[in-house]
Amino acid sequence: MPSWANQITKPFSYVMQGLVRARRAAYRSGQKPVAHLPKPVISVGNLSVGGTGKTPAVSYLAEKLSTLWHVAILTRGYGRKTRQNMTLRSDLLDPKASLLFGDEPVMLARQLPDRVSIHVGSSRYKLGLHALSTSRVDTYLLDDGFQHLELHRDLDIVMLDGQKDLWSEDLLPAGSLREKDDALSDVDVLWIHRCDTQGRHALDETRLHELAPKAIVIKSRYETLDPVNILTQESQSIESLRGRKFLTFCGIGNPDSFEQTLTELDLHPSHCKHFQDHHVFHRQDLLALSKEAKGQGAELLLTTEKDAMRLHQARRIGLPVWMLPVRMKIVDGEDALWARLEKVMRPRD
Repeated sequence: MPSWANQITKPFSYVMQGLVRARRAAYRSGQKPVAHLPKPVISVGNLSVGGTGKTPAVSYLAEKLSTLWHVAILTRGYGRKTRQNMTLRSDLLDPKASLLFGDEPVMLARQLPDRVSIHVGSSRYKLGLHALSTSRVDTYLLDDGFQHLELHRDLDIVMLDGQKDLWSEDLLPAGSLREKDDALSDVDVLWIHRCDTQGRHALDETRLHELAPKAIVIKSRYETLDPVNILTQESQSIESLRGRKFLTFCGIGNPDSFEQTLTELDLHPSHCKHFQDHHVFHRQDLLALSKEAKGQGAELLLTTEKDAMRLHQARRIGLPVWMLPVRMKIVDGEDALWARLEKVMRPRD
């Protein structure tokens, strides 16, 4: 944000900070009621807008938990064109499914086994009750739930970007933070994402422990899978892209993460086009991308798995479109995480 814009918006950030702190204090003190679902609720959220790895973390947790329990994911479905509460079924995953459910729920549905049900709606409490009335549920995963204070959670996980300075950011609208770091005092798990292979990152862990004294810290990074043609579902090795000319594009919360992944893989696109998070790609967007790529001598377009959920108009645009799937890989703290999860999942008296 330009400095002049920051000066204009910063006073509003102070107002926002007071309102957000007052809201959280009202729920902590019991002034505002908190609804309880009859099964354990595991929340995955963050302090900021934009990508910190929440959805890959939800996917990781759901896949692992579903080997032992039936999991219901409760999510808002950001970017969808409908408002009613909906359950995502495999037979609804047509190319336009993201318009009904949002790109992230559709991506989760494609990744996860049938023992995981996915429910989309604004009231996660009502959504959770509906899920329980239609199928077996042993635990709920609350996607992007840290600010959804009206619902009790049994385990609060907060995602942090290990490559960003948490303490240099302003609150909205001057910056990208939804809340300041004092909101972390009751957090159970601090999940630092985008670490290197040794778990190193840019955050001050001593300060994090002071802010969240009861929290364990786990660290993760992305593990890249083979690129996939979004129309034919053909896959090729990452090595097959090296030395070829291609253009990349994405509409995600943290495009730097995508570019960093490409660099780590020794993949060097001719150009990377950025769109707003959850951007719905229209045919003219894709034709313009294809034209630009051809002008640079590119053979293909490469995007993220999340963006691929919004490319229902990608047929016959002149160049093939490939996606680069990633999965969460924990590099430190996995045993501690599962000790916490198992404690949450113990039968209630």
